[in-house]
Amino acid sequence: MKKLFLLCCLCAIVYTSTAKPDPITQPEKIYSITRVQKPLEYYIEQASLWKEIIEKDQKDASAWQNYYTACRMANILTKGSDKPYKLNNIIDNITTAIPNTFERHYLTYYNGRNDISKIEHLKKAYEIAPDRYETYGEFITYHTLRGEEEEAKDFVRKWFKSGEYSPGILAWNYNVLMSLEENAILITHGDNDTYPVWMLQYAKNVRPDVTVLSSHLLLYDEYRDMVLKRKNIDALSVNLKPKKDSEDIALIANHLIENARNPVYLGISAPHYIRDKHNDSLYIVGLAFKYSSEHFDNVAVLRNNYENKFMTDYLKVDIHKDMSQSVLNIMNMNYIPPLMTLFNHYTASEEFIKADEIEHISLKIAKEANRESEIRSYIDKVKNRNQIVESLIPIKEIDKKQLKIKDNLYASSTEVSQQEYELFLMDLVKYKEFEKINTCAIQKTDWRSLLPTQFKDLPKQDVFPNGHPDDKRMPVQGISHEAATIYCEWLTNVYNNSTNKKKRYKKVLFKLPSVDEWEYAARGGKMVNKFPWDDNDNAKPVNAKGCYLSNFFVSNLAPCDDCPSKQASNDGGFFPVHVEAYFPNDYNLFCMIGNVAEMVQEKGIAKGGSWEDAPDDSTIISTKKYSTPSPAIGFRVFMEIIEY
Repeated sequence: MKKLFLLCCLCAIVYTSTAKPDPITQPEKIYSITRVQKPLEYYIEQASLWKEIIEKDQKDASAWQNYYTACRMANILTKGSDKPYKLNNIIDNITTAIPNTFERHYLTYYNGRNDISKIEHLKKAYEIAPDRYETYGEFITYHTLRGEEEEAKDFVRKWFKSGEYSPGILAWNYNVLMSLEENAILITHGDNDTYPVWMLQYAKNVRPDVTVLSSHLLLYDEYRDMVLKRKNIDALSVNLKPKKDSEDIALIANHLIENARNPVYLGISAPHYIRDKHNDSLYIVGLAFKYSSEHFDNVAVLRNNYENKFMTDYLKVDIHKDMSQSVLNIMNMNYIPPLMTLFNHYTASEEFIKADEIEHISLKIAKEANRESEIRSYIDKVKNRNQIVESLIPIKEIDKKQLKIKDNLYASSTEVSQQEYELFLMDLVKYKEFEKINTCAIQKTDWRSLLPTQFKDLPKQDVFPNGHPDDKRMPVQGISHEAATIYCEWLTNVYNNSTNKKKRYKKVLFKLPSVDEWEYAARGGKMVNKFPWDDNDNAKPVNAKGCYLSNFFVSNLAPCDDCPSKQASNDGGFFPVHVEAYFPNDYNLFCMIGNVAEMVQEKGIAKGGSWEDAPDDSTIISTKKYSTPSPAIGFRVFMEIIEY
């Protein structure tokens, strides 16, 4: 089971939007993008509208706050260092226009919030308007950094009592807490996965046993040292780098992960640079990743969390209007990795009612975040992979061709032939997989047009001495990387869902190999870096008689003297020859070199050279690049045994 689900890339909380806003002709109250998300154009337009109000009345404090906030949000959403608004100049103007107001003092602190010397402005703003919620988050941060827990908790409770929070974001964070075991440490990354957790803990007494550590607050030396000391963790011995926040955050998080005595979790929205070092030891258990140096059944934990601990009604039905819905829609995409993990699990175990519920929730979440087509495509893949398929592809032949390479890795004895691929295409027709049929179509080739000029007029029997390249025994070519991938997925589905009692294994995975796997198979157990038939670094592409040992481009070279049959191509074929031509390597794999170059997992890369490549370009370490289907490129199926 993969610990980090591949769809995590869909789920980072990014406060940007490509949607064009509806034209706004009236100024509106402006909120931070952590609360209400709008596109850049909206904030620029609103800044202009609020500036018009200010020009009419310089004493309008509310207009100044909305103008400043619109400008600040526009700056945040503008890429690069050239920002459209000079915020310090705006603060200077505010100081002149409305000097003794809540807005002046609050915005002065907010504008320089990393400058603790401006704390008196925050205190003055609170003194003027203690019921204004805007100061509460700032005070929570201030007191937390100073280790003043009770004061921080007091402001958390004030914020909750004000009602100025998103119920949906609060529910989201409830499910974060429900993902964790007792006395866990949770490393969070942003406002919306930190303050709401504290609100639940201190205002509603939900999981107060969990220690919540904001990765950004841990950048402050005194606070970090205080936290580490409380958790009996050695202080960080490495000096942090000024203005290298992402590197420093990763360094601190890794230090916590590796040295904490309590269970450590990363919030699911943690960016990749925090996760990278420990990817293989992070297990998805809900809206968090658990760090564990030892493997455990995280799917069972995830299932229990979702079925017995999570709030899910708000995901199924829009119960109430949430002013932060635009932000919540993006945050909810973080549910997709755990939900798709469960969807796989329920589908594979034939718990179809539960799988249908997960599908419904996932598609609703994806639709609200404008990602429905991507998630629907994935769900359809899972369904296809787990449905029972009556196929024309014989299981017995599949088993027969898979030869052991090492451990649980097997490789097909030959490249995929035209006949094998044709059975696959017939399956697609049978199941009316019209989109796949279009993707997997074979690009036809005018073979004679590819002959060297001096051989254009040769008779058919000399051009195709061993059969036409499109005959059933020849390797399939002229297909895309996507087509080869779909073939492997289809073969996996056919095999795993076959009721044939004589099949060798219960569950397998057919795939294109990695470059390393392909080269390992090509060597056939030898320590070679050139041709499979000789350990000698100076190995030649010919035998002792000068006959070529694979299908290369050699028609421009002189033929060997002792070849039993003289052919214009010099090595048996101008073009692809049948898949069992020439001698196999020591793993009994045919044509690992030459004939057709073989695709690997990395798109655009093929290995081993082909009929159109010279011998020196058709070695084990040779790489052939492609961007479109080619008559010189085919593929070989590799197999991993998942369950015996």
